[in-house]
Amino acid sequence: MEFEFTIQEENNEETLQEAMGLASAHYYEVEDKADKVPFMLDTSLLGQYLKADLLYIVTARDLQGTLVGYFANMISPDPITSLPIGKELGIYVDRAWRNTGVFREMLKAVEQGAEDRYAYSQLLVFKQGHDHGIALKCGYEPTEIVYQKVFEV
Repeated sequence: MEFEFTIQEENNEETLQEAMGLASAHYYEVEDKADKVPFMLDTSLLGQYLKADLLYIVTARDLQGTLVGYFANMISPDPITSLPIGKELGIYVDRAWRNTGVFREMLKAVEQGAEDRYAYSQLLVFKQGHDHGIALKCGYEPTEIVYQKVFEV
């Protein structure tokens, strides 16, 4: 089976809402804390970030136009250097589309978007247990380990 898809930036409210449908499914697929902390995304805040060009969304669609993946990326000042830095807020590729090149192509578009927005660096976050190899293959290096403690909500 051949997988054909398109990759593009889609920075509008409609795409944000469409991606959030996938985001909810993704959250409950990968978040250990999902049983304690429900998915409650503030799309109005994200919409403001979109309008301010601080957030952009790279999408992957099949040839029928169905969303099969998204990569939401935030550009914000690095508190240490004061320079703009790209920070991945969420990546999702539909299970049927994994290992087809969708992630790699979305990442290329995200990196170009970060460079176009004058970011000096791009950060990716992977959950424990996920395949970090693709990040390494794409030129990323591990730089820190993040620990989290979930409090009662």
